[in-house]
Amino acid sequence: MSLAIDLPELPNMRTLFDRVLSDIVARGIDGQDSPAMHEHVGKRLVEFIEQDLGDPLWEKQRAIANALDDHRFVAVKSCHAAGKSFTAARIVAAYLILHPHSIVVTTAPTNRQVRNILWRYINAIAARHGDRLPGRVLQMSWEIAPDWYAIGFKGSDDNSDAFQGFHAEHLLLVVDEAAGVSEQVFDAADAILTGEGASALLIGNPTSPSGTFRRAFHQDRALWHQISISAYDTPNFTTFGVTKGDMLSGAWQRKVADQQMPYPALIDPGWVARQIQRHGAESAFVTSRIDAEFPEDAGDTLISLAQIEAAQANAGELQPTGNYEVGIDVARFGDDETSIAIRRGPVLLAQESWGKLDTMESAGRCDHIMTRFGLDKDTTLVKVDATGIGSGVADRLRELGWNVRDVHNGAKSSDREQWRMLRDEMWWQLRERFAEGRIAPGDRGFDEITMAQLSDIKFKYLSGFTMPVIESKDEAKRRGVRSPDRAEAVVLAFAVLPDAEGAVPGVIMTRTTKGRW
Repeated sequence: MSLAIDLPELPNMRTLFDRVLSDIVARGIDGQDSPAMHEHVGKRLVEFIEQDLGDPLWEKQRAIANALDDHRFVAVKSCHAAGKSFTAARIVAAYLILHPHSIVVTTAPTNRQVRNILWRYINAIAARHGDRLPGRVLQMSWEIAPDWYAIGFKGSDDNSDAFQGFHAEHLLLVVDEAAGVSEQVFDAADAILTGEGASALLIGNPTSPSGTFRRAFHQDRALWHQISISAYDTPNFTTFGVTKGDMLSGAWQRKVADQQMPYPALIDPGWVARQIQRHGAESAFVTSRIDAEFPEDAGDTLISLAQIEAAQANAGELQPTGNYEVGIDVARFGDDETSIAIRRGPVLLAQESWGKLDTMESAGRCDHIMTRFGLDKDTTLVKVDATGIGSGVADRLRELGWNVRDVHNGAKSSDREQWRMLRDEMWWQLRERFAEGRIAPGDRGFDEITMAQLSDIKFKYLSGFTMPVIESKDEAKRRGVRSPDRAEAVVLAFAVLPDAEGAVPGVIMTRTTKGRW
């Protein structure tokens, strides 16, 4: 006996089979029940993010998602606090679910950035939707089936095999904080983008004047679909019609007066106005973090914003070791700040700044801060810019029992043929730390003012010296740059000064500290 089924008489058989199959897939590797996801296949990314994840997107966020539906390779340069990682996380979730048996690979300059930024957003999505999403989401992975998953990791500069083995009909590579990813990692990642169904999303602040991310907007622009998001493209500006011209003229205040920002977590006009006032409209910080443009590859910039961003990414990667060292730059007049920086080994643990206090008040505040941190007076080296009124702060701290060294920026360097004066040598020491990755902030990171001041210092060469001459505070001010007081405190904190037996003229020694990192 045979059983014949006339399929036209069972018009819903295919639909039933699809539902059963999709429900099996939706259960994921953990076997837990969750609603079938098959009906989502074929949707556009924006549709899934807004309707199924319930996350409304604003114009530029929609543009990013739509671009990945229509183009294989998409590069996005963004201002500060534009919600770029929020958007990337939702694209990861949508792409994975809308493309059965797909693979999504995400990377960033450090494991901390992979784990604490992009994948923190992804985990939040999974927590909010629970069993409605298929598979199991862990700290840096999302597995639906053995051949259907997303994974995040930091690419290694010296391991070209890190990206091997990822092959699927649909594959998406997401590079977060793309300006900080090394060329070796980009070269290795290229191996998984050979298939016709492979796509890539590069997203980040445009901080580096060179590299793959910048080339995507310049030499290689024919290969990439480009999107730029300046502060003036974000909802807290577009809602009120605030333009760059309004920021420079001050008209923005009238436009946003007594108005509530529609997106409180995003960049807003008040923050932008403060940064322009502090650093100048043409500074590298404003160019990158507000205008979303790559800073020029200026050969006279001492420490690039890209190097500072890379050091920022090292937070938690480098460990504080050895004795504490402190740098104190004392305000001279006007709007200048007195700033104290505390470091231990390669890590800048803390920095505080204030203005308009006399020398005794500033000395008392420095003493209070160092005591609050539990620093030992005998083993902590306190380096004070003792030029001018700074000598009063140094003397008072010495009276209070601290191990103080008076530093005069104009003193002779350790090698007169190389360096014009001590300040030039100390600044170059700091530059080398950034270039070699031997510096990182503590958990709070560098504050934005310090980052801007560090990235705005210029240098030049003069006959008679083999090493560069660093511009003075007064020269920086004449360029419209605020006095780099916070940066100078960092310079002092990390400066390696000669020991007493080889003392540099102009550096007053009181006690020596052995074994500094």
